[in-house]
Amino acid sequence: MQHHHCINHHNRICSQEFGIPVFKMEIAFTIFALFNALSLFTATTTLLLFLSILTTRFSENDFLVSLPRRLIFGLFMLFLSATGMIVAFCAIRDHGCWHQ
Repeated sequence: MQHHHCINHHNRICSQEFGIPVFKMEIAFTIFALFNALSLFTATTTLLLFLSILTTRFSENDFLVSLPRRLIFGLFMLFLSATGMIVAFCAIRDHGCWHQ
């Protein structure tokens, strides 16, 4: 195995050899990482919430209060997850959809 020592620390090859993200100092990378994590968290929350709706036994009163509240919260989390994925994609696509 051959090890290369780099002179320029911003060289992409050198950064990848040492495990440093290439775009670590770019704002687009930070936006991507944050919104990707947000999307993962909200998608997992949505999945667990909908599974809890399927596995819980509801009484008649729960259909008026608890079930609609869980459904609205689950759909809100699903919307937030999709929005997070779109923002994460736009952040890395040519360094943002808003960048001309």
